[in-house]
Amino acid sequence: MPAVQIRTAQNVIVEHNLATLGDRLLGIVLDSLVKIGYVAGIIIILFAVIGDSMNERLKVIIMLVLLFPIFFYTLACEQLLNGQTLGKKAVNTRVVKLDGTPAGFGNYFIRWILKLIDDGVIGFICIAATEYHQRLGDMAAGTVVIKTTRKTSLSDTLPTYHETAYEPKFPEAVHLTDEQANIIKEALRAYYQEDNYVVVDALSKKLREVLQVQTNLPPLAFLETLLHDYSHLHNM
Repeated sequence: MPAVQIRTAQNVIVEHNLATLGDRLLGIVLDSLVKIGYVAGIIIILFAVIGDSMNERLKVIIMLVLLFPIFFYTLACEQLLNGQTLGKKAVNTRVVKLDGTPAGFGNYFIRWILKLIDDGVIGFICIAATEYHQRLGDMAAGTVVIKTTRKTSLSDTLPTYHETAYEPKFPEAVHLTDEQANIIKEALRAYYQEDNYVVVDALSKKLREVLQVQTNLPPLAFLETLLHDYSHLHNM
């Protein structure tokens, strides 16, 4: 299966299975069925339940208002479901940044806007022809669509560091206990093997508070760096 290898800031290789053209097509079909079901429900409510108690013009206005959320379906789902629509969730795919970290609203918005251009033949041609199976929206947003099960093992993502020239970014890591270091490893395991970013985010906030560390690094990069520093400082 095609894959993309991402090198993190700590020189760790994370390999993601890319969603295939078939995965993405099936996801689109399932999302379309969701939209069709929603539209059918609206029509039934307006014309079967309400019946003749409302004039036709008002029915049309109400129907247009109720159908408006369909326009934002993909953007809303990806923002609320961590890079997944209902169709993507069903086929186990997710939108992430090219560096493997969770995408944000800006990324989803760019993909959504460009769906107007490449949600069709153009998009499928781009997916089939590009190295990372990206449509125009993905290339503009810096995203890829991956399978939610990674190929990476924990031993690949958590190497032991022995660089003699390495300068720790967070000297406070020397105060970490072995138990705390193992907790960091488990949090990274949850992220790399199960896509559990919630644990990474929560642990990052807690350790910044406990160690009194001020940094602008994202949660994942912070934990990787902290573990790197801990390993280096305890192997000097």
